[in-house]
Amino acid sequence: MNLSCKIMDSDAAVPSTGEKIPGKVLTVSRSSALIDNRQGGLFTILNIESGGGPNYIILKKEAGDLRQTGLYAGQEVIFTSRGIESPGVFFMSWDEAAAWRLPPVPEFGDDSIRESLAALGGDEFLNKSFQGIRDSRFCETLISELEEMLRRAAGMDSEGVKQCAARIAGRGEGSTPAGDDLLTGVIAVLIRFEQSGKAQPKFLARLLSVLCESMDLIKEKTTYPSASYLEYCMDGRFSHPLCLALDGILSGEAGYDNIKPLLSCGATSGPLILLAMLMTLKVYLEEKNENIQHNQA
Repeated sequence: MNLSCKIMDSDAAVPSTGEKIPGKVLTVSRSSALIDNRQGGLFTILNIESGGGPNYIILKKEAGDLRQTGLYAGQEVIFTSRGIESPGVFFMSWDEAAAWRLPPVPEFGDDSIRESLAALGGDEFLNKSFQGIRDSRFCETLISELEEMLRRAAGMDSEGVKQCAARIAGRGEGSTPAGDDLLTGVIAVLIRFEQSGKAQPKFLARLLSVLCESMDLIKEKTTYPSASYLEYCMDGRFSHPLCLALDGILSGEAGYDNIKPLLSCGATSGPLILLAMLMTLKVYLEEKNENIQHNQA
């Protein structure tokens, strides 16, 4: 099957003329496929004309079920200057390279974050979605572990944070386990705060530092695709749905149009990432308010 695509990333390199890089298909579902290019690059093929993110490859035309294209888990492929191919079975050409760029952090403050949390906290559909994932295997336990990790972080307990992160990482099913989705949500908030240049509480900066220090251990405990996505996130390279949702929450524009693309990611990945972002921001506001009251006293 022949397909054409757009590369949606600022550093997804197309091999130079004559260069051939071996690759391997990791997973294939109806709407997406993960391909490792054997040089540390994980490429995500999406069968939808939307979104964007680290090494995303967006098909320009609907291809139907990607499992019917000739791609299958374990298949050897070759990256060339023409495209990705499995001779006689599959070929996807690099028609154009349309870079997806991370937008600047929007203006935000505690009031805008508080407005978003209040609005989303009263959303009936969202609350049902969160309850649904809490009822999923492992999820309630993992969410409790995340709550404990955030409490430990607020208390500047670095060792406690490391222990919680180790219990969360890699737990769950699929190519991106539920525990990693929760860590992604936390890291996204921390990195976006850092990118804003705003002064932030010491516990947030320390939490980011501890998670960064723990990344090698986290990667050992999880799948290769999930480890890659966590690294992208730690490097400040977010997917478009994640960035759209988080920036909307930070700026007080947490409307359904902004969070819907993230909620649609995976079976539970999107809701888990969103839940972790909201939990992190809630602790941020609580700790800041507590410090203000302490100083006033």
